[in-house]
Parts: sequence; C-alpha cells; structure tokens
Amino acid sequence: MNKVKVGNVVLGDGIPKVCISLVGKTREEIKNQCKQVASMDVDIVEWRCDFFEEIFDESKVIELIKEIRFILKEKPLIFTIRSKVEGGEISIDDNKYIDLYKEVCKLNTIDIIDIELRIGEENIKELVSLFHENNTKIILSKHDFQKTPSLDKMLEYLLKMQNLKCDIPKLAVMPKDYLDVVKLLEVTAIMKEKYDDTPVITMSMGDKGMISRIGGQVFGSCLTFTSGIKASAPGQIGIEDLRTSMRIIDKYYEKSHKFKNSNIILIGFMGTGKSSVSSKLSQVLDIKKIDTDELIESQENMTIEKIFLNYGEDYFRKCETKALIELSNEKNMIISCGGGIILKEENIKIMKNQGKIVLLTATPEVIYDRVKNSNTRPILNKNMSIEYISNLIEDRKDKYLKAADIIIDTDNKNLEEICEEIINNI
Repeated sequence: MNKVKVGNVVLGDGIPKVCISLVGKTREEIKNQCKQVASMDVDIVEWRCDFFEEIFDESKVIELIKEIRFILKEKPLIFTIRSKVEGGEISIDDNKYIDLYKEVCKLNTIDIIDIELRIGEENIKELVSLFHENNTKIILSKHDFQKTPSLDKMLEYLLKMQNLKCDIPKLAVMPKDYLDVVKLLEVTAIMKEKYDDTPVITMSMGDKGMISRIGGQVFGSCLTFTSGIKASAPGQIGIEDLRTSMRIIDKYYEKSHKFKNSNIILIGFMGTGKSSVSSKLSQVLDIKKIDTDELIESQENMTIEKIFLNYGEDYFRKCETKALIELSNEKNMIISCGGGIILKEENIKIMKNQGKIVLLTATPEVIYDRVKNSNTRPILNKNMSIEYISNLIEDRKDKYLKAADIIIDTDNKNLEEICEEIINNI
C-alpha cells in the first residue's frame, strides 16, 4: 500500500492513526477544545467547520484556522465541511462550499482537506489541482447515513475517488445489520489487496460497526476517529479504549504478518535446534513450516541416510539445490535447512532471494550432547565425537557467516526464548 506522510504522521503504515474532531459552535468553544486535544494521545485533529456558527463569514473561518494552527503546533490538521446531505450540521450550496475551500487553500496552513465526492468531478478536479499545488493532501469522502450500499457500489465509490487523484478515499456507511458491516470490511480488504495505490479510510457507523473502527490494521483502513470530546459521528469510541483495542490487535496481527512477503530460513550445524525451533516458530507465528530434508526424503522416496548410502553426498547436495529452487515462489513460510546446505554457493544465493537467513549456533559440546544417540545423521554416524564436530563446524564457519543475516546462539535457551529472539531481530 502506498503511504501518505503528513508531518511526522504516516497514514497507511502499521496501526491506524487516530483522529479527533473539533466540533464546537463558537470561536471560544473551538479554541478550548483545541487546547484540550493538543496534549491528547491523538495523531491528527480535524476541524469540523460545519459545526461553527459563523461558517458563512469567510474572514472569521480563516482567522480561526490560524488560531487552531497555532495551538496545535505540529499536530496535522484536517479541514472539513460536512454538508447536511452527508450527515453534517449545515445545508450549504456547492458554490459557497467551493468558494470557502478556495479561500482556505490560499491560507496554506491546512495539512489535509476533506472534499465531498457529491460536488461533482469538475469541481473536485479544480480543488484537487489547487490543493496539490500547495502540497495539501486530499481526502475525498462519501457518507451514507441511511444504509450500506452494495459491495460493488462501495467499490465503485472508492475507485472513483482514486481516479480523481485524491490522496486518501474515505467511505462511511450505516449498517442495518452485521452482514452490512461484513460488506464494508470486505470492500476495505479488497482495496488493500487489489487496489492499493492509496491508503483508504472506511467505517461502518453506529454500535454495530464498532469493529471497523478498531480493526483497520487487519482490513486496511488507515485512520479512525475517536470521541475524546464529543462524537462527530455515531459509534465513535473513547480514546483510551480505542488505543487499547488497537494495540492488542497489533500485537497479534503484526506477529503473524511480519513475514507475509518473505520467509524465515533456518540454517546451522546439525543439532543446533533447527527442526525444534522451526516447529515452535510455526506455532508462534501461525505460518507454515517445511524441512528441506523431509522434502527431499519425500521426493526421493527414501531416507537421507539411504540417499547418502546409495548415491553419495554429491547427489544429496544436488537434491538440496533442487528443493530450494522448488521453494523459490513460497512466501510466509519457515524453511528449515540441512546442516550442509551452505556448502554450495548456489544454495546461498537462492536462500538470500527467499527471505531472512537465521543461523542457529551451539557449542560442539552442546551439539554432541544433543546428537550422540542419533543414528540418522550420515556425516556423523562414524565420527561421533566432540573433536570431529568442532573441526567440521570450523571448516564450515565462513560459509555459515557469509549466508547468515542473523545469528542466534541456542545454548542454554528454551524454544520460547530462541523464537522471541528471532522475531525481535528480523
């Protein structure tokens, strides 16, 4: 997803950003609200100018914007006039609406402007051009307080807004039941997965739509609104509850999606714990795992030990390369590799293109203790000693280090500690 940066705030990256609206009627009420939110844990502030009782006096609107800007300091500011037909506080004809936006544009102190889709393509194009010339980001918005349109219609709205060159399309709808909420979430996910030229803001309003206000990171909405002072739309959640809910989602969502477009590749000498770590990491991250030795055994229909016995080590190394090539298109997977996979330069190049390579290490003494009773390791079967293990590790050391992006020592650590260290270092 393309991101939109406003000051120090990046929309479309990580946890959805939180916005609070100034909804006072008088100049003093708005300034007092502004002072309250200036120190609150919100990322962006919106001035809902349609609440302002002197909205039709352009000079007073402009003067108040200057005062708001001064109070907010570095917090990004959205300027919004929400018309009555879209759930706002005033009825305003298009000419007056557009003229006021043009005056605001001249001021050049607004970070983001919210323009309603209803004003028509020609008017939108004119305003988009003006505001973009001033480096102001543009939200194009569509609100339906009566119903949730069909999925196709909602998708049509969002794509039309993208085509009109806005920075962030916004869609807010009213659900009649929870199936309507699901429709809104589905169209949000479609935009995230298929039409990610811009971030989007979506919400299903009212109590039924609460999940859409806290689940943006999962479904794809980049901004959510809180009711820290007074709700500006039905269903808004208080700032503390909102932040807590989104942090919980982030904790589990980020963990399982951190490797969505990549892989974790475990390498290391036999006995360093690759298979056990792979299984535990698969559980922790809820992603697939595969062991190259197991894949080779399945392809060759015989054990690794028999492959070595019947065809020799060189043949087995070719099987490893073949297995890696077959896994080249896999994503979001943990790949546990045999101890000698780094012996071929070609294998290292393939793995580098597949994901992050994690080298697991252990002392020869610990490795010996782990593998001494095993008879399924052809390289060690006739050479089971600490001295042999130590020498072989030393012979392979440079190749391991060349391949590794991350090195994790597994001595005296349980699986949970090893997995946590891997996740924190990637």
